[in-house]
Amino acid sequence: MTAGLDTRAGELYAPMGKVLPFRRRGDDGAIEVGRDAGRQRSEPVVVAGFASSREQFESLVSFMDGTDAAGLEHAELEERLDRDGRELLRRLLDDHLALRAIREQRLESVVGDDEVRRGRVERDHRRVLGTVFGEVTVSRMAYRAPEHRNLHPADAALNLPVERHSHGLRKLAAWEAARGSFDDAVSGIERACGQQLAKRQVEELAQIAAVDFEDFYQARKPARCKRGDLLVISADGKGIVMRPDALRPKAALARARQGPKHPQTRLASAEKSNYKRMAEIGAVFSNGINVLLGPTRAGKTSLLRLLAGLDRPTSGKILLDGKDITALGVKKRSVAVVY
Repeated sequence: MTAGLDTRAGELYAPMGKVLPFRRRGDDGAIEVGRDAGRQRSEPVVVAGFASSREQFESLVSFMDGTDAAGLEHAELEERLDRDGRELLRRLLDDHLALRAIREQRLESVVGDDEVRRGRVERDHRRVLGTVFGEVTVSRMAYRAPEHRNLHPADAALNLPVERHSHGLRKLAAWEAARGSFDDAVSGIERACGQQLAKRQVEELAQIAAVDFEDFYQARKPARCKRGDLLVISADGKGIVMRPDALRPKAALARARQGPKHPQTRLASAEKSNYKRMAEIGAVFSNGINVLLGPTRAGKTSLLRLLAGLDRPTSGKILLDGKDITALGVKKRSVAVVY
């Protein structure tokens, strides 16, 4: 791959649609030049730490200072910065992990939960980690014992997941999967961080994120309310299209007579409702209840949206329990509006 030369800046930068090759640190502290973490690497060349990150940063600065960038529209500049900026963040993380691998100190004794001591140590055991910035390589020491699995204390220090994808990607998958279909979640993750995950991978990540559902709510179990407190229950339901193997016998027979058809999110005008079942959710609460009454167009909804941070006031301040929350974002207000 060739790099263009900006005559005004006098430095190399990557042409549009390409990035310069990056360098990876080897066992001896050298940096190995290569195209990416999974491809064949060149001979090691000793350079300063974070050389790959600095190279990408200088490449980006040179491009923005060059003649090619001067002829682009703002949307094209946004697209270029978005792509190359993510690559810069990926390289920063990759270089940091390489530095931690070099600085990792050998432990005198490592004993697993099987109570077996791992006395043999091997360096440069690698694994690939998919992050919100892209794939990086984690290199660490492996503590070994015959006929027992290897232990990697550095994995625990980094709190690495067992699977390939980072907690950041798992969090994104859980958020996007809760909003709609898994197909939409795949698209949402790509829009959010530029990473392309398969639909099955998103399904698995969403399932992993939900394994502690019961424990989470058990830990948040509220105290019993006092006598005389107002107890409120709120419930809602949604019709969910059933899979053919989940239909009741009568509905399954009717479906078989009509032949195969694709499930729809909403019923057609002539479609029978027994192809759907109601999924219901309820919430019970006892304190912190306020009632807001007023005639139509009195501003009840507007007031609630202002409290939740969905709208901004044109003047004045918003006080909640005496605290000014006017400038606080939606996620920091602990206020929710449900219609």
